[in-house]
Amino acid sequence: HRLNSGPFGTMGVGLPFAVGAKAAKPNTQVICLHGDGSFGQNAMELDTAVRHKLPLLCVISLNGGWTADPERNKPGRDLGYTRYDKMAEALGCYAEYVEEPDGIRPALQRAWKKVEEGMVGFVNVKTDYRARATTVRFSSRET
Repeated sequence: HRLNSGPFGTMGVGLPFAVGAKAAKPNTQVICLHGDGSFGQNAMELDTAVRHKLPLLCVISLNGGWTADPERNKPGRDLGYTRYDKMAEALGCYAEYVEEPDGIRPALQRAWKKVEEGMVGFVNVKTDYRARATTVRFSSRET
């Protein structure tokens, strides 16, 4: 199953969706993929997952801004490269920070092992500032 706020959806719902999914279906594998800007809006839900023992994996695309801006000319959208992994670790998660592409798979494998042991796993992946997700079309409407 896939939860998504859709093309007209709200930023920041990924982690709350993941926590709710894990609470509703505790025996189901739950993985949350988040951009850094949207993650920052509800990041403290990691605390909720830890306190309620809801082991899930959260992966952040840390591109340092809200939306991908190849020219970097949209004022107010640069966020910097926040070490959310340190916050996650302080909240009781297993957390890693990845800067190189060849480190992603091993970090995910280590984090998933911790999830299987009952911890919340968190992988903060530094990506190019132009990195962005593409919107999935759910209807004939243009976004």
